[in-house]
Amino acid sequence: MIREQVFVNQGEVYKEVRVFEGPITDSYVGDMEADPIATFYQNTPNGQKHYRSSFEFRKWLLDYETGSSLEDYDKCPDVTLWCGEAFFPNGYGETELYFKVDDTAMLHSVAEYYNLPYPITSETEKLFNTPEVISSYTGLDGTYLILGSVKFMNNEPTLLKLYTVYKYLGRWDLFNKGRVFSEGQVIEEGGMYYIPNEVRYMSTSGGNIVTEYVEAKNDPIAQWEAHRTTLDTNETKIEHYESSKAVRLGVGNLNTGSNYEEYDRAPSVNTWLGRSWIEDEHEELYFLVENREMLDEVASYYDLPVPYDDELKVVLDNNIESIRFKSYDLNNEGEGNFVAVVVASVTFEDDKATMLKLYETTRWNE
Repeated sequence: MIREQVFVNQGEVYKEVRVFEGPITDSYVGDMEADPIATFYQNTPNGQKHYRSSFEFRKWLLDYETGSSLEDYDKCPDVTLWCGEAFFPNGYGETELYFKVDDTAMLHSVAEYYNLPYPITSETEKLFNTPEVISSYTGLDGTYLILGSVKFMNNEPTLLKLYTVYKYLGRWDLFNKGRVFSEGQVIEEGGMYYIPNEVRYMSTSGGNIVTEYVEAKNDPIAQWEAHRTTLDTNETKIEHYESSKAVRLGVGNLNTGSNYEEYDRAPSVNTWLGRSWIEDEHEELYFLVENREMLDEVASYYDLPVPYDDELKVVLDNNIESIRFKSYDLNNEGEGNFVAVVVASVTFEDDKATMLKLYETTRWNE
């Protein structure tokens, strides 16, 4: 589970919710056209609350050259990165300014500058020793974002907040969940787990196999490999991953790699995402699922069963974005036009297609 706690007034919990990649409660409405980072607005008793990321935050996170300068705000000079603003288009006087908290000394400086109560206790300050625990984002340089904000009413500062995302209690905790479907059955299930100072991606699959996904730097985008261990024999096989030319171009503006033209590719697929392989065993080609009909056509082309069950069929037809792996600017259309990357794959053994899989990602445990 991903949880968010917001602290104000020397440790008072202002808000506590479960969050995922996007809207965090029923009052938040997704709007992919609104902003490349804050892709939602909030319905409140005072009207719609909208969010806008800053130029410097978009540069820090996405290397974009667009965004708000936030020039109309009274900004504390000790802040090194202002992230964005919240505002009401209907003229309601509440606004909010978000910033990156580098350390507790900066947070004290911000409190003094605006003459507002310091938002956290000494216990919460200890979380700064492991920023990955409470980080909202990671920048292009690998630094963590701990988020703070100043709320204004009619341009007067009224509240200082600190946001802690990924608030865990010293135990293994699931905060991204994934399942792999083939022939309507779950063949692999797992997720992204956190324990203090460590994040692991683990899964289990048929044949009593446990998989751990570990960091690998063999590819500019797909920087991981899977260590698949059969518990009965304690044998471990390594599955390697690579990104396609289409993904490298869309995500990293890199004109390298392959789109696997030498393979028997289903003609209904428009974007091939990557490849994985276990030496002397099998290969897997991953593709972007645009709709259920595409999956049906791929299954027909390879003469394989469709991967989804009746429940997942409803999701594919009505809310396919909810099972996306990530959202990327694959078409190079810029902010507001990111593609929800729903992943499926074809497994090849001895050049013959043997299995069609669909990958489902959800953002909290139920």
